[in-house]
Order: sequence, then C-alpha cells, then structure tokens
Amino acid sequence: MMTEKFSHPPRLSGFDYTQPGAYFITINTFDKNILFGNIVDNNVALNEFGLIASLCWGEIPTHFSRTYLDEFIIMPNHLHGIIWIVASGETACCVSTEIQQENIEGFGKPVRSSIPTIIRSYKSAVTRLIHQKSKI
Repeated sequence: MMTEKFSHPPRLSGFDYTQPGAYFITINTFDKNILFGNIVDNNVALNEFGLIASLCWGEIPTHFSRTYLDEFIIMPNHLHGIIWIVASGETACCVSTEIQQENIEGFGKPVRSSIPTIIRSYKSAVTRLIHQKSKI
C-alpha cells in the first residue's frame, strides 16, 4: 500500500542517514491512491486506514530511541512529517558533520536506526495493519 516507484532511492548517495538532525519525510501511497481519508470543509478527515497511519507514525520513537517527532500531517494519499535523530546524550542542535562509512546503507545492508530503516519499518507496519483490517 505504501510502495514508492523510484528507479533509485530518493536519497543522497553516500550520506550517513544516522546523523543527528531533522529529516523532512514525504511518503506517498501506492499509485497515489486515496487511502487515508478525504478532504471535508478544507480539513483532512482520516478514515480507518488514515488513523492506522497516524498511530504508527506516533509509535516511531517507541521503536527507535534516538528519534523524536516534530510536525506531521496525513493527507488522503500521502503524508509529510519531520523526524529528528539525536545523538545519545545530546540535543538535536548538536549535529555531527562526520560521516561514518559503516552507517552508509546499501542494498541488502540496512543500517540500524537510519532514516531508510525507520521509514521501511513504518511502511511495513502500516501496510501489514491495513491488510489485516481489510481482510476482516
């Protein structure tokens, strides 16, 4: 349900996505299908699937301890959100400029607590829960 259609990941090659900092995330539904709700009186009215997407977004820091969430919005066919990654014992403003080669993600080599791993986990959880709910 949350699959992206890219010939390559929309990420900077060689960038360490475990670095502390703020990351602006956009995730589209498959084929940009309207799955999460509708616009009613200029507001988003989330349906059951949209509520699942919202609940799972709020759970990200529970599963990834170096993260906290800033603003986010779920639209009928996509979401936008800001995820902060902080270094252990540091605040978000203390951003390292060092890139650790072991933190560079490659195909089949996920990096623990990296933005790609966090997003993959989120998309998997939302898709699984929506599939479970739609089979009932």
